[in-house]
Amino acid sequence: MSMLKFTSLGPMQAGLSLLMVSLCLPLSASEQFQQDGTDMMDFYGDVEFVSIATGTQKPLNKAPAVASVITAAEIAASGARSLAELLQAVPGVHVAHSSQLMAPKFIIRGIASTFNAQTLVLIDGVPISSLVRGDRHTVWGHFPVQSIQRIEVLRGPGSAIYGADAFAGVVNIITKTSADIDRTRAGAGAGSFNSRDAWLNTKASLGELSVGLSLEYLTTAGHGEFIHHDAQTNLDLLGLAPPASLAPGPVSTGYEGMDVRLSASYRDLEVKWSYQDRDDVGTGQGIAFALDPEGRLGGERSLFQVRLQDLLETEHHKVDLSVSHYRSSQNIEQNLILLPPGTFFGAYPEGLIGNPAWQERTSGLKLSGDYARLNGHQILWGLGYRVEEVYSVFESKNFNADFSPKGAIVDVSGTDEAFLPTARRENAFAFVQDEYRLSPDWALTAGLRYDHYSDFGDTFNPRLALVWATTLKLTTKFLYGRAFRAPAFAETEVINNPVALGNPALAPEVIDTLELAFNYQQSAMVDLYLNLYLFEASDLISFVPDDKANTATAQNFSEVSGLGAELESRLRWSENLDAVINLSWQHTEDSATDSPLAGAPSVQAFARLNWKFADHWTLYSSVNFVGERKRGYLDYRKDLEGYVDVALTLHYQVTEQTRLTLRADNLLSDNIRETSEGPSLTSPGIDIPGDIPQAGRAWFASLEHRF
Repeated sequence: MSMLKFTSLGPMQAGLSLLMVSLCLPLSASEQFQQDGTDMMDFYGDVEFVSIATGTQKPLNKAPAVASVITAAEIAASGARSLAELLQAVPGVHVAHSSQLMAPKFIIRGIASTFNAQTLVLIDGVPISSLVRGDRHTVWGHFPVQSIQRIEVLRGPGSAIYGADAFAGVVNIITKTSADIDRTRAGAGAGSFNSRDAWLNTKASLGELSVGLSLEYLTTAGHGEFIHHDAQTNLDLLGLAPPASLAPGPVSTGYEGMDVRLSASYRDLEVKWSYQDRDDVGTGQGIAFALDPEGRLGGERSLFQVRLQDLLETEHHKVDLSVSHYRSSQNIEQNLILLPPGTFFGAYPEGLIGNPAWQERTSGLKLSGDYARLNGHQILWGLGYRVEEVYSVFESKNFNADFSPKGAIVDVSGTDEAFLPTARRENAFAFVQDEYRLSPDWALTAGLRYDHYSDFGDTFNPRLALVWATTLKLTTKFLYGRAFRAPAFAETEVINNPVALGNPALAPEVIDTLELAFNYQQSAMVDLYLNLYLFEASDLISFVPDDKANTATAQNFSEVSGLGAELESRLRWSENLDAVINLSWQHTEDSATDSPLAGAPSVQAFARLNWKFADHWTLYSSVNFVGERKRGYLDYRKDLEGYVDVALTLHYQVTEQTRLTLRADNLLSDNIRETSEGPSLTSPGIDIPGDIPQAGRAWFASLEHRF
């Protein structure tokens, strides 16, 4: 593997210098509020706890990982309407609406890819990755926030606890239960792009039975920013037929959605059920990167969970049982026009049409325990089994494998022409983790997880973390972890695609990461975090051109190394005023090309201020700076310019029960763009050279009432 090469760290040094200057101001100001310079951080009243690092609750500063928490209070204060908006505040995380259908990618520490399969997203601890491509389904719209109690983000490997795909990091969305709903609340809002939201959170109880219900409705016509050159434009430039491209034209980002979440608890039994429906979902920049204003998709997700706590409980040992069933789908509501009418020099008067649809389901069973009889040791263990299936695969299209016309739209489901066969695999796993307190100031966490997959075999993923209470105010962490990404079915099972072929012999992608993390709590009002990391990833999967053929086959092709730093300050001047400032820098290098991974910024910074400036008024403001994004090694375009996204939220407490909120996004109307796909080993052209435009200035007003 090639090692990283640097001639200058100028941008990083300059950014760190600017941030340190800004941090000096609150540090100096806080001196007047300090009463005792030797206060222990555990004595402060607002210590944040996190469970994503080990599976058990730990103070954030003592957790054996680099993690962040976004609480329900922070979500409400921000006025954000989607998960993507909230994750922009996390150091080292870049949110890019550049996947198919302009679905969001959550790029952690520069590990960028076409479908963002290296970031694992969980809902209440259950993975929601698509089995077909490893993403969260492109039929996404937005994940609304009114049912979210908290979000925990792990930056770095998490496979020792969570298994497959916890590669670059993990995002766990923890939804509200009846215990989190203090009273019934309902709200509605409207804003730019004909966007409308409505929501309800309520609960009921009968004896020891408690039930919580969350309902959310959301719809939008989408922002409709223009693309001026698309894939069809490239064909038109050949001059062999009248132009057919719909560019310049708007992207198609509208959708309608409904989310229902129901939770019930009785003694040690907890049951959760959720259903997400997305309809009338636009095609974004086009399924094949040619504008398609007519195509529409839909999708459904349902998740059923049962957890029985303390199935077995003794003085030193307790055992929990959890069962889950997750189902998702991609549906076609209106024909997807891959290339517009008149394409292929007039051969397709109705356009090149292809309609892929499928359903997925994953059922899982996990038995886990917590054993604490050994002096100084807390041992966590778990056993589990999962079945993953892709079924009800459907495809209709009006073209043959050589792109000659069929003459009509033909259902090819179940034939050799279908884009994907049905697929099934099984996963059995076991893990053990020992949290050993070596002394009052030192804690060692060592863990190992074994996974067996019925298709690609076995993986072992260790972790090692040493947490040192260096002083009463400073905590130091030394971390190592390995993680893997399981090949998606589109990479292993596709055998009839005219361009990209699957490979059942693929091995999983693997990453090894070293981290050094510091947390310094100068007082109850100032927290400083510094994280340094480096990683080496191997067996990364790419589609490699086949010899003497016009196809490309998925191969474990490349290795990537990377390193970076994350610096954050969290400031609490009073109950009415707090702020967060963070800065991230990363550099990656692909050993096959000696170039960085495309699509992720080298430098990014985020700052936000939450200020209750009068009895009934609160102002929340944020600035998200995203630096230049590098191009791929075959891409001749200059690096994509950075941008500044300023958001402003104003809350007015009309009465004790009623609150009015006004939010502005991209207040400066900056020209925000995310990288489009560049040339690759299998596709030498650039379909959208002007990149993917994001929303301009947008407004949203909402009213919420508590009953």
